[in-house]
Amino acid sequence: MRSLLRNFFFAPAVVAAAALATSSAMAATSVNIPFNFTVAGKTLPAGQYQVEPGPMGNTVRLTSNDSAHNFVWAVTPGSPEPTDQRTILTFDTFDQGHALRTVQIGSRITSRLDRARREYTPTRVMAGE
Repeated sequence: MRSLLRNFFFAPAVVAAAALATSSAMAATSVNIPFNFTVAGKTLPAGQYQVEPGPMGNTVRLTSNDSAHNFVWAVTPGSPEPTDQRTILTFDTFDQGHALRTVQIGSRITSRLDRARREYTPTRVMAGE
């Protein structure tokens, strides 16, 4: 009985430690975006941004280095290889500038962030290669 009770309390601690190790393994990635861009109707300046996974791995956060801009989106399994560890921001490039299209972190990716349907040329900014 004592062994069963000990295992009852020990198992959640092991699961919590494993989850913590997994989330800390995918730390924030710094990405330099060399142009102004729009996201969620806001124009953001060129510069350094941090991309980091949420604690459960089902969200991604984009934050400017000065923390003035902060966005969080849900991510789902994408088409990249399951072992892909890169961080990729894909932008739509058009006459008026750039719009953030998707954020990929590892093998997970956001849905399309810019809802406008227009002719574009995709541009990628990658980190972690």
